[in-house]
Amino acid sequence: DKIQESDDVIYVYCHQKNRSTICPKCNEKISSVHSIHSRKIQDLPVQGKTVFLIPKVRHFHCRKCNLIFTEELEYASKTAHKTKRLTELILDHSCSISSLTSQSTLNKQGVIVKKSTICDYKKKRYS
Repeated sequence: DKIQESDDVIYVYCHQKNRSTICPKCNEKISSVHSIHSRKIQDLPVQGKTVFLIPKVRHFHCRKCNLIFTEELEYASKTAHKTKRLTELILDHSCSISSLTSQSTLNKQGVIVKKSTICDYKKKRYS
C-alpha cells in the first residue's frame, strides 16, 4: 500500500488481497469483517536497513457459529513479531556461534534481535 523510509528503517504498509476466508470452527466461507487492526512484523533487512511489515489484519465474524477470529498471514504466525524467514535466518546464523555473538552480528546487519529471543528460538527448534 505504502512504503516509508528513513536512514535506518523501512516500513512497508500492506494488506491481504483475499476478500474472504474459511471459519476455523465450522469451515464456512466468511466475508463479514468484524474489525481491522495493524501489526508490526520485522522482516529481512534490505541493504543494512531494518524492515518492518505493517499489515492490516482483519478479524472476521462467522454468523453460523458466532466465532470471531483473526485472518492468518502466511509469512508470520498469529503472535509473531518476526517473519518466518527472518526467524530461520536468525536460527541459521546462530547455530554455530554463541547467541551473544549472533545478536551483535545480526544487529549490525539491520536485524533487531535480543540474545534471549535467539535462545528461545533455539529451544523451540531443538526441543
